[in-house]
Amino acid sequence: MSLLLRAVLRQLVAERWTTVSVVVGITLAVLSIVAVHLLAEAVKSQLDRSSPGSALGLSHMLHRGALHENDYFELRARWRVGSLASVEALVPILEGRVTARRDAKALPRRLPIRVVGLDPLALPGASRSAIPSLDGDRSWLTGSAGWISAGSDLVVGESLELPNIDGPVVIIAEVEIRSTFDDPVLLVDIGTAQRILDRPGELTRIGVLRRIEERAWMRVAERLFPGLGARRYVTDAPWKVSGYQVEVLQDNGQRLFSGAVLFNLSALSLLSVVVAGFLIHQSAVNSIRQRERVFDRLRALGIDERRLVLQVVFEGLIVALIGSVFGLVLGWWIAGWLGQLALGETASSLLDGAEGTAIAWAAGKALVFGPLVGCGSMWVAYRSVFGGVRKRRDGLLVGCLMMLGGGVSFSATGVAGAFLAIAAAALAAALLVGPALVFWAQAPRGMATLVGLLNRRNLAHRSADVRVALGGLVIALATAIGMSLMVSNFRVAFEAMLDQRLSADAYVESRVGFTEAELAELRSIVGPDSTIRVERREDGWMRAAGAGRLGASFIYDAGDVDALRRYGFPGPLPAGGILLNEPGARRHGITPGDLVEVSGSHGTLELTVVDIFRDYGASSPRVVVAPETGAALFGTTAPRAVAIAGLDSEHSTALYRFAERNEWRTRSDADVRSLALAVFDRTFRLSDALVMLAVAVAVVGLFNALVAVRLRRAHEFRLLHSMGFSVGEFLRLNLWHAGMLGVHAVLVALPLGLGIGWLLCGVLNPRAFGWSIPFSVSAEALLVPAALGLAGALLAGALPGLRTIIRGDYLDA
Repeated sequence: MSLLLRAVLRQLVAERWTTVSVVVGITLAVLSIVAVHLLAEAVKSQLDRSSPGSALGLSHMLHRGALHENDYFELRARWRVGSLASVEALVPILEGRVTARRDAKALPRRLPIRVVGLDPLALPGASRSAIPSLDGDRSWLTGSAGWISAGSDLVVGESLELPNIDGPVVIIAEVEIRSTFDDPVLLVDIGTAQRILDRPGELTRIGVLRRIEERAWMRVAERLFPGLGARRYVTDAPWKVSGYQVEVLQDNGQRLFSGAVLFNLSALSLLSVVVAGFLIHQSAVNSIRQRERVFDRLRALGIDERRLVLQVVFEGLIVALIGSVFGLVLGWWIAGWLGQLALGETASSLLDGAEGTAIAWAAGKALVFGPLVGCGSMWVAYRSVFGGVRKRRDGLLVGCLMMLGGGVSFSATGVAGAFLAIAAAALAAALLVGPALVFWAQAPRGMATLVGLLNRRNLAHRSADVRVALGGLVIALATAIGMSLMVSNFRVAFEAMLDQRLSADAYVESRVGFTEAELAELRSIVGPDSTIRVERREDGWMRAAGAGRLGASFIYDAGDVDALRRYGFPGPLPAGGILLNEPGARRHGITPGDLVEVSGSHGTLELTVVDIFRDYGASSPRVVVAPETGAALFGTTAPRAVAIAGLDSEHSTALYRFAERNEWRTRSDADVRSLALAVFDRTFRLSDALVMLAVAVAVVGLFNALVAVRLRRAHEFRLLHSMGFSVGEFLRLNLWHAGMLGVHAVLVALPLGLGIGWLLCGVLNPRAFGWSIPFSVSAEALLVPAALGLAGALLAGALPGLRTIIRGDYLDA
């Protein structure tokens, strides 16, 4: 082994430029994998901190009218005897708003804050680590200390004077949670919160951690490709707890919509692995091809084939380890840089959001992928160059087409089938890019210049040297086109849905429902020029023909046609008609005109689905029924939501103050719309940056291939020089060659990109989340990636060409 190691090291030093080329290829490949993984993990971590409950590892919240500590202890007793078998933790929570007085030197002196009280010791073990200094500093038990949400104006060590308690509360640390309001969140012990808010023995909700059953392979896949398991929050039936209203923390529009964004980023993470594999393989092929004579001489000296293969694989392991380490370090830096560029955050704040285990998984993926693919690529490259691997392109192509057709045609294949269809389409294009290049180069044309004829001949005879890199470039460009089409279509559909739903100026929600007296007071507060539309929501069941019972949310407005326009329906509902959202319809294959059985607390009805509306952000069925149908199903219930239109700024301020006093949840539809679009645009800016990274990596792979082609054309260049070829003609020869490769890659990538875009919009997202995205083609989504690919190909061809001209490599033997 020592002789083999010395021989490999001597070879690597002697062929240092070849070694550097392979190391650079592996470095860039690993860099892209690490950057995509860390950015996706950071985005996932930010989404998990979007509310105090989910940030602390809780999955559900339980609500009801008047909640007391005794209710919490009664629920714990039910849990202990096994009636809540899937529950892993119960946490009492009290939430309210007060005004705090800060230190004399701090500005502003008086600051509204949101007080969240809970029992930290009741949190699940893994979640307690989210609260710094929980076990080290026990002053929070006496009510003299608390935690503040990160990003507020308050700092660690600052003292706050709060009502109803003696002595200040000192901030001992920051916690990574966000408030549903704009105010900072002060996290304290439950008893301290009850004193501050003057609500002894009261609770506002009970937090629950419920175990989500997952297969082991899905947990591993989620670690390898963050976001791949985002759809696991799409459930078939709601969890019921007798006597309580259940809120699923992940089951809200922003969380599920952001999960869909993250899910598509995980698909991009898969792309980075594929393109990286192409780049490493191309670097390995270049390394072997540049040393064909060396290997022939070694065989002539009696070195057996097994020893040569072992040397090549060992060489691949050494350079792969070096490249993987460099790629891991640079990938961390690139992730921070791209995060700052796309998300407007510093590298440290972005990557600090990723857990230590996530960083370990990224490092492990890099240090396993690099050496494994490096050794495998060197072995495959050696066997392919020296005839040890039989080409089975036709069989692979048929297999890809079968996977593509099966994944699209059979919905039972689910998300896995959609992913396989996208991968099969990409691999089929990569297999065809070489033969298509030869066919294109040999196609009969009219008169051509000498430079054109030489390049056409070179394309036909040297296609094997560039087809791997060209395949990687085609996949990267096609993915850029497909992602751009999906994003543009998704945004148009999402914005149209927001315009329909968010038509009010303000929206007020009560967890227990509004009384008639509260509604009357609301009407007096908002003024005579405003209109109020009440909305009732109840949980029930629905059953389609031949299917099981499915939990559903029922919405019935005490309004007119204007209320139905929010769901894209133009007129009043016919008698016995309902509207059903797309996720619910897709789950049971329901189409307009189908009969469904719906059940509520007061009865069961058989109704007709009149129309299906898009509902981005929903994971379970939502049914819109007429007011009289809702009354027949659920009886007379208090409305839980009120939409207010025509609200001016003066009455708006009074409304928000009144809502805060009553602990009602308020929102501005205009603010929600702008926030939702901001989240959309910000997250997909990151996907654009990651796609460009994949394109850049693919262009580097093409550069390596063109360097190898240049070396193999040395005799041709010497001959052309002796015939009087000028410097300009040599440069034109190289640029024409690279430009033809770029045009060919774009021509192959365009139909593949259209196919990937359609698969993302019409197959993958509907199967993953139950909502479809209308597909249309935009010029920008096609032209921008095409222009980048062509420019990258020209750059990849210009650099080797300039090196050839400046150094006169065509004169070398």
